[in-house]
Amino acid sequence: MRFYLMIWALVILVLGYEYYALSFQPQMSLLYRAQIVGLVSRERRLETASGGWLGQWVGWLGFGFMVVMNAYSIRKRFLSAHSFGRLSQWLNFHVFCGLVGPTFIFFHSNLRVRGIVGISFWSMVISFTSGLVGRYFYIQVAGKKAEIEKAAERWLHSLDRILKKQNLEPEQATKDQVKQKALLFVGAARGNEQQASLTVLVSAIAGDLRSLFGRLVLPQGWPAEARVCLMQYAFSMRQANFLEPFQRLLKHWHAFHFPFAVFMYLAAIVHIISSLIFLRSHG
Repeated sequence: MRFYLMIWALVILVLGYEYYALSFQPQMSLLYRAQIVGLVSRERRLETASGGWLGQWVGWLGFGFMVVMNAYSIRKRFLSAHSFGRLSQWLNFHVFCGLVGPTFIFFHSNLRVRGIVGISFWSMVISFTSGLVGRYFYIQVAGKKAEIEKAAERWLHSLDRILKKQNLEPEQATKDQVKQKALLFVGAARGNEQQASLTVLVSAIAGDLRSLFGRLVLPQGWPAEARVCLMQYAFSMRQANFLEPFQRLLKHWHAFHFPFAVFMYLAAIVHIISSLIFLRSHG
């Protein structure tokens, strides 16, 4: 996902620079320099208007990413074979398209999101934002409960090996206390799995924030490697315990996300058709 984010940042940087240059210092524009050396026809007007050739190309690219974004849904529903890649990789590509598509549309509108373009753009923003939430839900439900619990056990075995390597033999009661402390730290205290889905979500997010900005305190003398094992154990147990609540949340999320996605495409198609009619009538 980091690679996709770097590409997205590069797209923003290039488009931002180009639109700024064309608006205020045309001689600094990359397209202007390309036009001088003959890579771009001199008949092309270098402008940022949405109806110009640059604006149209940027708009088509944005819509193209919106369409390609559906490859994830096709892979998820119809192409279950492993030869088509892991679903998590397709999800990352789906999120990437959801980032780049609205970015191109934003520049296509010449930084003015209004009218039908504005409706489509803000539908994309809502759809993308909810998509990030959906990705978080998907991560929480990835895998089967039995496999996740086995992974948690493996992390405990790794913890035992690390402690033994350091000639540490804590009592079982001490180890149980530390494990419970780790579960509390990530928001996975026993009994939480029986609570409402929203309560589970808040508990999980709070645990993620604590793990991001805080640090689990270990008993004196325990090595730092033990913290990694305990945190991974706690996250695995949280995922196993919260599997059903997050599955319910994922269903509710899909009911919210789908209408905005459909409306986004409808608004985009209406905009494209009306623009083509306008250009043809004024051509």
